[in-house]
Amino acid sequence: MEQPTCIIPATNRQEVMDWGLVLTSQRIEAEIVAFPAEREPYGLKVQHHDLLRAKEAIGRYQSENKGWKWHQPLPVMGLRYDWSAWGWCLLLGVFAWLAWEIRPALQELGMLKSQEVLMRGAWWQTVTAIMLHGDVAHLASNLSSGIILLGLCMGRFGTTPALMVALLCGVMGNWFSLWVHEVPYRGLGASGMIMGGLGMLGPHALSVVRRDFRAGTRMVLSGVLAVIMLFSLWGLSPQSDVAAHLGGFLSGIVGGAILSLIPSRQLHASRLNVLCGLVVAFLLLWAWTLALTGGRPWIWREWLNLD
Repeated sequence: MEQPTCIIPATNRQEVMDWGLVLTSQRIEAEIVAFPAEREPYGLKVQHHDLLRAKEAIGRYQSENKGWKWHQPLPVMGLRYDWSAWGWCLLLGVFAWLAWEIRPALQELGMLKSQEVLMRGAWWQTVTAIMLHGDVAHLASNLSSGIILLGLCMGRFGTTPALMVALLCGVMGNWFSLWVHEVPYRGLGASGMIMGGLGMLGPHALSVVRRDFRAGTRMVLSGVLAVIMLFSLWGLSPQSDVAAHLGGFLSGIVGGAILSLIPSRQLHASRLNVLCGLVVAFLLLWAWTLALTGGRPWIWREWLNLD
């Protein structure tokens, strides 16, 4: 049965476009309509049960943008912060502490080593290296930017879907670094993953293009240009692994574009978040199991006397 809808009238095309972005940021489904088609007056079609929320959101937007005419209101991008990013950063800090103080062998076992990955098939090092850092300055640099970027990604794309894609971006950054650098090469750190989170934020408004091509395209282009500028400031330091940064960043743009096409309700659904969380946990546990056993996971059976 089709849900009843209501029309919120607008005075002009620009106003209805701005209101549409406001409702999108509040996760209220709205459709721009014109009477007759493609001509004024314009309006927004919303579900009847969303009418009150829609009017309140538009009212807040109008009151916040009153004042000096030379103020240019920015489009509402729909970003919010997810504090779960602090949990991931805490996990990175714990791993760094374990590798530095408790079990120094973790640093060597989990580090990315080109000879072992390319010649012995030790693919898991492209995952485990993300969890390790060279020193306190290296860790602090990644945590300070990761807390912000990953928190915004998780708020936009869902907690564990964003974490999973960002982790895969870090893995792709490590593979790209292996391809660029000559053998022998060693690497570690979560900077490729952090740059992946930065790239994900660029096309995060791609879903708007389907509703309003002109406004959506402008938002996506401005977002991509913005993250490129930030990448040039954060990711091109001569002292850092630029190849890993670039690989993670480009992977993040692709991953963010794909996630942007998935409805927000699905991205934040409990089932999808549980599934993505299990994928992240399995990937990390399996990679570290292979790292600690030298690629021979069956050795745990010998240690536990299960044979």
